Amino acid sequence: MTIRRYDDIDEAALSPAEKTLLENCKAGMPTVLGDGALPDGPSDARSVRADLLRYLIRGGCEAWPVADSGVDLFGAYVTGRLDLDFATAKGGTGLVACRFENRIEALQARFEILALGRSHLPGLMAQGAQVTSNVFLRGITAAGEVSLAGAGIGGQLECQGARFGNAAGRALNAQKMEVTALIWRRIGAVSGAVDLNGAKVADLVDEAASWDLVEHLRLNGFRYERIHGPMAARMRLGWVAKDAEAAGEFHPQPYEQLASVFRAMGHTSDARRVMLEKEIRLAADWTRRALEEQADLRKRCDATPMPADHHEIQNRLARLWLDLRILPVWHWFLRYLVGYGHAPQRVLYWAAGTITVMGLFYLFVWNFGGMVPNSDIILTSPHWAEAMAANPGLPGVAWEGSEVGQHYQTFAAATYAADVFIPLVDLGQEAAWTATTATRLGGLAWVATWFLKLFGWIVTAMGAAAITGIIRRE
Repeated sequence: MTIRRYDDIDEAALSPAEKTLLENCKAGMPTVLGDGALPDGPSDARSVRADLLRYLIRGGCEAWPVADSGVDLFGAYVTGRLDLDFATAKGGTGLVACRFENRIEALQARFEILALGRSHLPGLMAQGAQVTSNVFLRGITAAGEVSLAGAGIGGQLECQGARFGNAAGRALNAQKMEVTALIWRRIGAVSGAVDLNGAKVADLVDEAASWDLVEHLRLNGFRYERIHGPMAARMRLGWVAKDAEAAGEFHPQPYEQLASVFRAMGHTSDARRVMLEKEIRLAADWTRRALEEQADLRKRCDATPMPADHHEIQNRLARLWLDLRILPVWHWFLRYLVGYGHAPQRVLYWAAGTITVMGLFYLFVWNFGGMVPNSDIILTSPHWAEAMAANPGLPGVAWEGSEVGQHYQTFAAATYAADVFIPLVDLGQEAAWTATTATRLGGLAWVATWFLKLFGWIVTAMGAAAITGIIRRE
């Protein structure tokens, strides 16, 4: 029978523990049963019926009013099902070091404070609950889902030392929960998923070791303003990566959120690293979906008979088009040249490396006679003919060392490479020297020069786009 008034209580059926609880709640005193530690099982000295406990949490009645401080119970064994759905608790609700036979039902309930520290319970269903102050789950052991989905907590949700267990589903369901501070430190164990999808937290107080215990973490839509914990980008990237592993698909929002908080807290370089990782994973996800689409198209093509007028070459071209669609050339350029716009300094590394390598290449070509003056007048002059006669294998070296050649611009391999590579900049080397197609090595250098120019335009254009923010905006 549900207890709504004091008259509903059979005083003769009250256990010693229940009599003590009634008296202390009326007097506004905490109730400590036994030694206050977690009981192993039911007993007259520890057992409290869930119906009576509900009656007291709601404030009792006029005949037996509970003090404004509410219920403060330690070391009880709660029998039956504690049903607080849509109930409004009076004062604080403290059920510490208590063992519950059934999960606590608190759908859309209202509390001032909810403290369940060190308690053992089969679960907690508190979807949509509203708590004015704090929820303390410190040291609890839950054998089923702890659900605070849609709950509003004005203070902190403290989970230090908690052990969550629900291997078949969600161990902690905090979807769309709103709380001032989430304390996730020194967690005892987690078996099952931790779902923070859509949750809002002002302060995230956590540690890496406690997140390592979570195998399935859902963070899509999880928003927080500050982090009071590790700020290492490497650790945080591993943390947000757990969301994709749990969901089986990539969600960019956790990366956007982390980067935003990093920037707000002054860790701008780490924010760029997070955004770069987001773009890398987004490209990988795009490639994966493209491959799946390609496989599906191939199946449909194979299952659909081709018209009689189709030739084998047409079929091959159609398959080639499917393959070309997923070539990650553009993503390769974006990732390695400018870090998807988040690492524009990479352009300088590419430029320096390319100029160095090509400078060595042009020096090699020069030493084997593959470079000549870029002037028809010089190449048809008697002075050049004399150089050819003096050293047919290295006419450029012979001519440069002649009296006339000493007045011409000296060949500088690195400067020549830079002149070719950097567009719209004239260093004079390309105008003075060129590769000759009269030799194999010179011909190779002539072809390489055009590719170097093209690569220079690509690198420069992408670098400018990254610096101005065009790539990030797109």
